[in-house]
Amino acid sequence: MKKNNEYISDQEVVNKGRSMVEMLGVLAVIGVLTLIGIVAYDKMVARHKANVTLQQMNTIIHNMQDARLMAGNENFYKSFGATKAASAAGMETAIAMDIFPDDMLGDERTVTISSGSGSGSGFTSRETTMPTVLNAYRGEVYIISEDNGKTFSVVFEGLPKDAAILLGSTDWGAGDTSSLQDIVVVGEEQ
Repeated sequence: MKKNNEYISDQEVVNKGRSMVEMLGVLAVIGVLTLIGIVAYDKMVARHKANVTLQQMNTIIHNMQDARLMAGNENFYKSFGATKAASAAGMETAIAMDIFPDDMLGDERTVTISSGSGSGSGFTSRETTMPTVLNAYRGEVYIISEDNGKTFSVVFEGLPKDAAILLGSTDWGAGDTSSLQDIVVVGEEQ
């Protein structure tokens, strides 16, 4: 081979660049490192969301207990109702009292708030708008009344299994100092 009117040996040509095998080796190493990084990132994001859910739950419990003390009413939680549909009035109050952290408040929606019983003259309903309360996984969160309004449960919808286990295995304080009855987890939608 000739370069600038000088002959160079085949050995010099071979040593002047990278072979295809070397380049494929480098690309394989980069691919493996990228895959490891993606898996690690996914685990980190999942752990962060689980920790945010724990912080949200902690804030809800403390704010609910503070609100009950300020109200001075042992049946304070009764307004939340025993079902999701019946909890609208209590949720409206909880949102107004800043029970939920701001990062949990989602888009506004129209809800019907009913009071009274049956369909007679003691029954009233009205429509109002209030934000949807969402957990870190974008599932709804609401509070329901237990034990005839003396205690409450927090319902988390759309939690994955690892976050549900973390919530369920945390000591939230029991006994006379806590009004928390249960944490109810409705599974992640597929």
